[in-house]
Amino acid sequence: MSERTLLPRQRQDMIQDLVRTQRFATVRELASAVGVSAMTVRRDLESLASDGHVHRVYGGAKVAAPTPSDATVPEQRYAERMMENRDAKIRLARQAARDVADGDTVALDGSTTAVYLAHQLRDRAITVVTNNLLIVNELAGGAPPVFVPGGMVRETTHTLVGEGAVAGLEAFNADVAFFSCTGIHAEAGLSDSNAEEVAVKRALFRIASRRVALIDASKFGRTSLLNLLPLTDVAFIVSDAEPDGSLRRAVASAGAGLRVADA
Repeated sequence: MSERTLLPRQRQDMIQDLVRTQRFATVRELASAVGVSAMTVRRDLESLASDGHVHRVYGGAKVAAPTPSDATVPEQRYAERMMENRDAKIRLARQAARDVADGDTVALDGSTTAVYLAHQLRDRAITVVTNNLLIVNELAGGAPPVFVPGGMVRETTHTLVGEGAVAGLEAFNADVAFFSCTGIHAEAGLSDSNAEEVAVKRALFRIASRRVALIDASKFGRTSLLNLLPLTDVAFIVSDAEPDGSLRRAVASAGAGLRVADA
């Protein structure tokens, strides 16, 4: 089979999220979902199992049983994500903040980029709706009132997910939803890797009048497991660089605006 072009870390994150969501997954299921060979999945499972992220069983993998030493893993992984492309995320946040008007209700997703945006909005006369507990902490004591849905805490991202989070968001209306994703592609549009996060992002999209994607250039041309949003449904994209070739043409054809953050 022709394998998708993904970095090992991307594949393994997708596999880990699928196993966590389903509690158990076979090698065949994972290979089909991720778009790689069974042999590649087996190698990735061995790597994930050796790090304690999944428990390898005959024919597939299941959720790893927690151990006392696992307590700091979610924080460490999230800290790594916060630092990844940090300068670009700060630039995106500063640019995006300029498109927020006083009095707006702003919906922010569970991404790390949204945390940086929340920092820029800390003293603004706005209202925030979010499932991101890091944003709740960031805005504590700041000017914006913050509303959160119910749901279950997803420890690896410090977000609220599940049916409670999706249902809870239906009570709100927002002027704009800012979000990020793991890939943007000319044909596939915007995509992400975790089903629980995608469900909440889609709920945020439904309550918002416009949707603004915060996407650094490292995600250009990439696709992830789950379709998130077509380019035609994006008001504009904020990035640290302008896309090239087919992606640039697709964005223009879709009518999505593009904001390139200042250096």
